[in-house]
Amino acid sequence: MIQRQVGELLMSIAVRPRLQNAYRPLVHFSRTRPSSTSAATAAAAKAHDDGSTGGGEHKVLDPEFVNAPLSTLPAALELPQKAPGDSTFPHLIKTGKAYLVFYKTGLKNVYKNFIATRPIQSRIDKKGSITDLVEAGEITRREFQLVMRNRHDSRRIPVFGLIFMVFGELSPFVLPFISGIVPFNCRIPRQIHGDRTKLEERRAASFRNLPKSRDLLELAREKRSVRDLTSNEVLHCSTVLGLHSAKWPLVLYPFLPPTMWLRFKLWRRLMYLDLDDILLARGGGPGMLDSGEELKMAAVDRGFNTLQKTEARLREELKLWLKAKETAGGMTPALWLTRPTEWRNSSSP
Repeated sequence: MIQRQVGELLMSIAVRPRLQNAYRPLVHFSRTRPSSTSAATAAAAKAHDDGSTGGGEHKVLDPEFVNAPLSTLPAALELPQKAPGDSTFPHLIKTGKAYLVFYKTGLKNVYKNFIATRPIQSRIDKKGSITDLVEAGEITRREFQLVMRNRHDSRRIPVFGLIFMVFGELSPFVLPFISGIVPFNCRIPRQIHGDRTKLEERRAASFRNLPKSRDLLELAREKRSVRDLTSNEVLHCSTVLGLHSAKWPLVLYPFLPPTMWLRFKLWRRLMYLDLDDILLARGGGPGMLDSGEELKMAAVDRGFNTLQKTEARLREELKLWLKAKETAGGMTPALWLTRPTEWRNSSSP
């Protein structure tokens, strides 16, 4: 029964008009629709009129402007407890149903987020690009993250749905091993933790193989853009940010994954983070981020380790990131060629 309901939901999402148009380049979004302005955007626009020029000059200190809707995050996963004397098979059936309910909630949220991005998209179309909207102070980080996360999740629906069609009730036993095709708000806590553990191990290994560290300012002058990176530096930055799968054998690089592909993905991440940093600073900085997953996602996006770290330390590292970026003269891949522990010295007055 649940499998049929999930299948119907997947089909309803898949056939919704214009869903395929959510797959678009980061910097330029184009779609023609009537304009609509939310209360949050009106406040952000007012801040711009009062003097904000695209950075953090005029801050609107309200967490509502900074944090993405909860529908972009995984819902609570409530698994049944096995009481003494309970049979294993019935317990597994109940557990499977709990997972299916979790995935169904996540899929509903994907559709909900898709609908919520429509008025934001109309403003992007009217302005020309999301970059122009950020520079004009007419979008909040909450809206920006909603658009970005919806784009990430929506494009995974077709393959994700196919897995459900093929495996049915066994899907919860398959999906945790193929995170790349799972919308983020459909990922279970153990899956997210496991992915981040592997990423941090790869990140540490990549830094160990990096040549002796150099001063951030010196590197920033040489590595102003992605074009200035060598193929090995591109691979390192991609590893730090988790932009490519660990399944690619290193002996095949730079043929697989192709350097040009990684360079493009790295450029996209640079553009994304540059806009996100502007909106984060404009909304009051890392201190405005919600505790838990919202804070961790901001750190992971920037290539930080999050496991075994307190929320206070993560906020401090995000503040250090913004300061190091300013010291380097703006967004630069040099930030990932130096370790975060070294930024403090480079950023010191």
